[in-house]
Amino acid sequence: MKMQSQRGENGFTLIEILISLTILTVAMLALFQGFSTNLQNVETAVAYGEAVKIAESKLAGIGAEIPLIEGEVKGKAEGFDWQVVIIPHETDEQVSEDHPFVLLKVDVTVFWIDPGQKKQSISLTTLRVGKSA
Repeated sequence: MKMQSQRGENGFTLIEILISLTILTVAMLALFQGFSTNLQNVETAVAYGEAVKIAESKLAGIGAEIPLIEGEVKGKAEGFDWQVVIIPHETDEQVSEDHPFVLLKVDVTVFWIDPGQKKQSISLTTLRVGKSA
């Protein structure tokens, strides 16, 4: 009777296991990096939405909370810095000196630091009619 060798017929060799583990590790690293990038994008989008809400709120408060006069007002809200700048709006049309109203440009800018430690900002601009001085 002749005995047959079973070598190489059952299981995996050590090198095959190491190669498959290496491939699995590289795939998992790419997957985790993709999740991390997506999470940062979500955080950035949430911060951007909050900044827009703050800017809209400040625009809505012009004339009530913030006086509608030429100048600059700064503040902080919910981890964001904001700035309102009100300046006369330049037009090509001639307006008489005795006109009781003036057109003002209102610019609201909100600043924040994103998850990547970069300074971000959003600006909203509108025109308002105010009383001339």
